[in-house]
Amino acid sequence: MTIPSKGKLIVYLVMLFVLGAVTGSGITYKLVKGHPPGRGPGHPPGDFTERMRSDLKTRLNLTADQVDKINPMIDVAGAELRSIQTNTMQRVSQVFDNLHAQMRPLLTDEQKTKLEEMEKEFRERRHRSRSGHPETPPGSAGQTNAPVK
Repeated sequence: MTIPSKGKLIVYLVMLFVLGAVTGSGITYKLVKGHPPGRGPGHPPGDFTERMRSDLKTRLNLTADQVDKINPMIDVAGAELRSIQTNTMQRVSQVFDNLHAQMRPLLTDEQKTKLEEMEKEFRERRHRSRSGHPETPPGSAGQTNAPVK
């Protein structure tokens, strides 16, 4: 077995480093793709009120009495934010539906088929994102607004 020259060894090490960087970038992209900015894989979309509770309690060092008084306020704010989010998503969907309806007469049959596929993908993404967004008011089935202890 021959020993490679220093030049070849350096080239091999650089190639190995580049290959590792490309692989790591690809894996990172796959893990992050599909998660909106500011919300990583560890944060389900519906838990923002619980994060708010926890952050306020911890960062403000709230007393138990303060937590008891603030929890209902957080519940109300959370319900309002969910309502805003739901209304906004409905409006976004309406805008896209109107746009696509105006575009359709200008498209070829092949383009119309592709547009239908894109619409289906959008609906599936929206359904997946809603799975963690309870749209029921606080206290209804399927939603937890447990107070912080």
